[in-house]
Amino acid sequence: MLPDGSELKSVMLPRYDKNHKLVGVLKSQAMRLVTAGQIDGRTVSIELFNPDQSPKGRIDLISATIYQEKGLVTAKEPVKIKSDRMTAGGRGLYYSF
Repeated sequence: MLPDGSELKSVMLPRYDKNHKLVGVLKSQAMRLVTAGQIDGRTVSIELFNPDQSPKGRIDLISATIYQEKGLVTAKEPVKIKSDRMTAGGRGLYYSF
């Protein structure tokens, strides 16, 4: 719908399971549509939820590329991951959703 190069601010992309329960939400301060299947985001967070909708974890990224058709988020800058089971950090991320 939007032409390549379009920029959106304060974006929130929810993800639901087959029963229409929220399983995650990707938020970005700003996103730029590179192609129909690729989006670049700045100041990105991914929040994950348990089946009872309680928080499961969170991933914070300085910038990321979202490949919608592949179901993949990639980052090549510092990453922070926090969940009910671990806390970690790194210099990049490949996250398949």
